Amino acid sequence: MRDLALDHNIAVISDEIYSDYIYDNFKHTSVLDLDNWEDFGVLIHGFSKSFSMTGYRLGYVVANENVITGIKKVIQNTTSCPTSFAQYGALAALKHYKKALSYIAGMFPQRRQYTLDRIKKLRSFTAFPPEGAFYVFVKHTYEMSSVELAELILKEVGVAVMPGSAFGPSGEKYLRIAYSRSLHELEEAFDRLEMFEEKYNKK
Repeated sequence: MRDLALDHNIAVISDEIYSDYIYDNFKHTSVLDLDNWEDFGVLIHGFSKSFSMTGYRLGYVVANENVITGIKKVIQNTTSCPTSFAQYGALAALKHYKKALSYIAGMFPQRRQYTLDRIKKLRSFTAFPPEGAFYVFVKHTYEMSSVELAELILKEVGVAVMPGSAFGPSGEKYLRIAYSRSLHELEEAFDRLEMFEEKYNKK
């Protein structure tokens, strides 16, 4: 990637928002780990995932001085800066970064495995283990679109899932299930999905 970018003067914009969520001994390699990254690399990151600060809408960019100067011109005339409480929240998060990493390492592999185990018990859904983040892309066998199925599941058993088609045409016949909630909430959600499957497959 580095050589391709340098040879053809291509900028590599690397969204690394899920870099702390890696499983099965995979290792995250940042664009900042590459030699001469500042000649082509732009890293995008934020606080919403690692620190559960989704409502704060707070992120950051790492790039060379010329790129940052251009970004500042846009930011200063559009959003100016994040609110003060969001900045204080980010400061507190950074002070406790190791604690956040410890929590992620301890809880999310367990939630991931629980989610995969429960999906295996469902007759109408299959999934491959995700290597990162906290979502499972689940293939379904129902004769309806992913949007129709997501709406039906929400209406009948009160579980919110994302239709795969939201990620493009190849996502049709899939649903995205998040395992960012507690094990207790995941248990409740999958109990309801089993109820949905039991009810709908009889129709």
